[in-house]
Amino acid sequence: MDHYQVEYTKYELAKLSFLECLDYLNLYEKGVEFFSEEPLAFERSISKAFVITYARPFTKNNAVGGHGVGSISTRWVTRLPDKQRALHHELVNEGRNSLIAHLDIEKLQPMIFLKPGNLNDHIINWWICPINQNSIYDLRALVTAAQEFCYQQQQRIRPNISDSIISYRP
Repeated sequence: MDHYQVEYTKYELAKLSFLECLDYLNLYEKGVEFFSEEPLAFERSISKAFVITYARPFTKNNAVGGHGVGSISTRWVTRLPDKQRALHHELVNEGRNSLIAHLDIEKLQPMIFLKPGNLNDHIINWWICPINQNSIYDLRALVTAAQEFCYQQQQRIRPNISDSIISYRP
């Protein structure tokens, strides 16, 4: 793969991640009634999956064939309305990097109440942007903007790719 093929592929995989995010939002809308016995567990699980999937394209990736892949560009984020820009940073920086993929004790601010045995009580500031009726519109708008940016990047890169198939099969 040459540099342009790697770049094009990176944005294609990012678009797939964002499609998966939209699937999580749709699943929440359809599934919230089915999980009425444990709504918080459903909301927390689907929210974590959403955050991990949304943040994936914005994290460093392994090199391919000597070409650095890196993350997708975040130039488009600067053009977002303030609320969406803050939501993006919350999802990637606070959500994925501090609370889900890594355990940041300063962010979590744990209080552990020691009890006999192996199960302690605890209070943890494990706040991530939840998928719920209050956030679903903003999350969908953010993901749609990210998808559109990836499409625009691919349109910019496409004239530099002569082949009709991009494949990496070592």
